[in-house]
Amino acid sequence: MSNLMQFLGSSAVPVGAFLSYANGAPSNQLPPGAEYLRTGVAKVYDVSYADSMTQAPHLRIFGNDAKTQNPAYGAGSYYIDGIYYVGTNYVAYQVQSGAVINQYSASLATLNWSTPTGIGNSTAQSTAPGASNIVTRLANNGTYLVVPHGTAATGPWVSSNGSSYAIGTGTFTGMTTVSSALCFNNTWLHLSALDGGTPIGYCLNANPATGWAVQASSNIGMPYVFASAHNGATIVHVGGGGSSATAGKIGTATSVNGAVTDRTATCGITFNSLDVVVDAVYTGTLYVVLIARVRTGSVVTGFEVATSPDGLNYTLRPSANSHDAQPGVSGAMAYTPISRQGAPLCTNGAGQVTCFATASNVDHARLISVDNGITWTPAQIYQGKAGVYNPATMSFANGKWISNHNFQLGCCIDHGASLATPDLMGVQKATAGQYVRVK
Repeated sequence: MSNLMQFLGSSAVPVGAFLSYANGAPSNQLPPGAEYLRTGVAKVYDVSYADSMTQAPHLRIFGNDAKTQNPAYGAGSYYIDGIYYVGTNYVAYQVQSGAVINQYSASLATLNWSTPTGIGNSTAQSTAPGASNIVTRLANNGTYLVVPHGTAATGPWVSSNGSSYAIGTGTFTGMTTVSSALCFNNTWLHLSALDGGTPIGYCLNANPATGWAVQASSNIGMPYVFASAHNGATIVHVGGGGSSATAGKIGTATSVNGAVTDRTATCGITFNSLDVVVDAVYTGTLYVVLIARVRTGSVVTGFEVATSPDGLNYTLRPSANSHDAQPGVSGAMAYTPISRQGAPLCTNGAGQVTCFATASNVDHARLISVDNGITWTPAQIYQGKAGVYNPATMSFANGKWISNHNFQLGCCIDHGASLATPDLMGVQKATAGQYVRVK
């Protein structure tokens, strides 16, 4: 916007919109009757800004200095795929130089990540079209954590405390490297494909340290399983093809070793030849799946979100595309599997779900839904003490939302139990001479 805007009155500049001055502007030149912040400056949120945040949700910032744990600890080339809680320890599942490594800590408040015993490095798994990445999620029920092994025909690592691991025992003949793992009613599953030829591994024991077996997978034409989720009654597997023209797939089962039924043709979603379903979670009420709609090789430039009450019938939901008109926010969700870390979706199991996103003018973006994935609004994750790196992971563990940052293993933000109320507001990305209306 030009300097002429100051003569048009504050109503000409919507809340959340940017106003630029080539040489900056003293406060007395800003349009009257409104409140502006210079970009790069954040302000503490209070209820007087509630209406503004409804009009411009991309100005919400979740996290602050007080919630940032160990901001200077662990700088290095670490990509955190997820943070889990098992026994009395938090577990950071990470990738370093193409290998999967776990570390653990008893507290986020006094992080001192340690290397557990009994677990070795794992070759990175193939979990994205044409890419080499790690398993989207580990299998965890709070009592046990199952980490798929990176070597074919080898059992997973199992831990009850996050500090020591042993390889699960049983039969693993024919198993390939695993791309999806799941705990379902205290039974366990790990698999990479549902193509009739690639075996699945499963364990019917509550303790997954023993009793693993294999069987032929159901053939629903899913050469890659990217994620699995369940609601306690139905398991949903999602995936698709690699670089080949194999469209997205959705399948369901009622047990870890039961037959998988192909639901793709009747699920209510039309898939094009290169579409894939890259993630799935259950929010406590609805399944939420993320569909990569536009793909060139392993680079994805367009997405859609769909929800389902039963895993069988899906409804497409507006996602980032519905926010293109929001001042300062443009472009659809951007998600590039070849360079991503962590699962793109995360839920607290009680209606809240987040998704990776990018937007022009707004750094460190996330899409947040507080109604089980039906509606979505953009927001920012606080950087502050964490430096300039984008958030690499959103996790929900031990009853709290946790974000983690690229190259900062120990730098976590403890957001608490809910993402309903922001901590700060403004735009974290500083642009010379640019202001944003906040009220």
